Amino acid sequence: MGTLMAQALAKWLARVPFLRTLHTALSDTTSPIVLSVVERRKKKKPPCRNQCGTALTGPNMLLRPAIQTTLLYVSRLHHSTKAEEIVEYLRIKTKWTLRVERLEPRHNMNFNSFVVRVPTSDLEKFLKEDLWPKGVVFRRFRGRLRDTSQRNTTPMIRVQ
Repeated sequence: MGTLMAQALAKWLARVPFLRTLHTALSDTTSPIVLSVVERRKKKKPPCRNQCGTALTGPNMLLRPAIQTTLLYVSRLHHSTKAEEIVEYLRIKTKWTLRVERLEPRHNMNFNSFVVRVPTSDLEKFLKEDLWPKGVVFRRFRGRLRDTSQRNTTPMIRVQ
C-alpha cells in the first residue's frame, strides 16, 4: 500500500513543472518520504478599511451623517408641471422636502419627466401606487444624470 502511494505521489510530482526538481531530489534519497499537511494562511485584514461611528446623532449635533438617497423616476406628468409643484405635493403627502430635477427629453414629448431623490429608508413608501395620481408612471431611476452644475434643482432634503 505504501509503495502505491509513493508511486502515485511520484507521478503527481512529475506532472507539476516546478516540483520536478523536488521529485528528482526525493527519488535520489534513500530515506523514507515524510508528508505533512499544509494549511492555508489566514487572510490579513486590510490596514485601511472603513469603519463606522457609533456615537449618538441628532438634528442639533455638530456632525451629522448624510441621508442615503435613491433616485426615483416620475413621468407622464402634464407638460406645464414644474419641479416645485412636485416638491410641494410630496411635502404634503409625506412630510419630506425632497430634491426634484426635470429631465430633458431626447425627443419632443407632450409630458414632463422628473427625477426625485428619495430617502432610501422610506423608498417603499414612495413606490406605492396610492401616493401618485392616476396615470403617473414611477419607478427607480435607471441611467445617469447629467452634470449637476447645469441643472435647476430644488433644495436639499429636510426632515420636518
